[in-house]
Amino acid sequence: MTRGKRTTGLKHDLWKELCDQINLATDSSWFGKGSTITADAVESALLKISEDTGIPPKHLQEYQKYIWRLLHKSISAIVLSLEIINKPSIPYRIESFLFLLLNAWELLLKARIIDIEKSIKTIYELDNPERTISFAKSVKTIYTSERNEIRKNLLLIEELRNEVVHLFISIIPPNILLVFQASILNYETCIKSWFDRSLCDHLTPGMMFLVAEFDPAQFSIDSPIFKKHLTSETISMLKKWNSKLEEQIKDIPDENLGKFIVVVDYNLALIKNPTKADIKASLKSNGTSEKSKDQIFVLKRVNELDYYNLGRDNIAKKLNISPPKTSAIINHLDLKNDPKYFKMIVIGKSKYNRYSSEAIDAIKVNLPKLKIDEIWREYRDKIYSKKNSNKAM
Repeated sequence: MTRGKRTTGLKHDLWKELCDQINLATDSSWFGKGSTITADAVESALLKISEDTGIPPKHLQEYQKYIWRLLHKSISAIVLSLEIINKPSIPYRIESFLFLLLNAWELLLKARIIDIEKSIKTIYELDNPERTISFAKSVKTIYTSERNEIRKNLLLIEELRNEVVHLFISIIPPNILLVFQASILNYETCIKSWFDRSLCDHLTPGMMFLVAEFDPAQFSIDSPIFKKHLTSETISMLKKWNSKLEEQIKDIPDENLGKFIVVVDYNLALIKNPTKADIKASLKSNGTSEKSKDQIFVLKRVNELDYYNLGRDNIAKKLNISPPKTSAIINHLDLKNDPKYFKMIVIGKSKYNRYSSEAIDAIKVNLPKLKIDEIWREYRDKIYSKKNSNKAM
């Protein structure tokens, strides 16, 4: 390629263009008088390029260089895992996804351990200095509490990974995908918090959401599609794993459930900024007025446990009202019939009544004009009457 006309702009302009090329946000403090570029600007660009190549900058300490390489491998592993799981045509994709997902987490956790202790030796076994600690030990080192939701999520996935080594799983129940989804979003949160890195630098945000092959509301482990594709041994294993999943869910507080399992739904919307969509469909118009211009409808993935993030007891605590009276108020205001405030989320055989933060706002607005004791008596009498009626039957 022949060289074009030499750029005549200032170094500042050239530097901004360079930053755009490597996806690096510029800082006004990088630019001195005239066309001076500060050392901080050059170092920031070096660090960004080093992140992409996996080659650590020479000025880092040895343990920091080790972390750099671990993070590069970790991100590469999880990006590849997402590419595989979201392509149904790839054989052995579930097993491959599991191996890569947990490998990505193990590398990330070990990087975190080294970062905390400032020593590479901390990820090696004391009685075997040539062997690094296991995945499970890495998880338990960072998440010391047995009640931690991320720890539960990772160890449950590890159990499944250990089983699929001996079995062939061509399709999986919806619940398992929901656990995987939580793990991926937890990974993004952790790597951002611990090392200021993001998967969004390596793939589009929509790629972080898994693609289901079927409607979770219509298929279960007992459905014909599973019996057709899976052996009885595999189905038995999945049922046991699923039962353990549902038991663990019961012990997790409502506000932390999204760290263990994620329910993702699609919402149809008409928006002005199509770049925010996961899936787009345009509606053409032959008109010339502003209102008749092309309209773009989108499907936007929504984490339902983030939106409907409250249980009834959470609402009661925030309002300083007893849980039974809170139920009476919810019933009186008919909040359960408005999707803006309420949704019953189904995970396997379990059903969860979940409310949005807007439900609290709706109650607060109406609270001054409500006769709570009267509402409670009517609700209580209605419940008791229904129970007695059921006993009589």
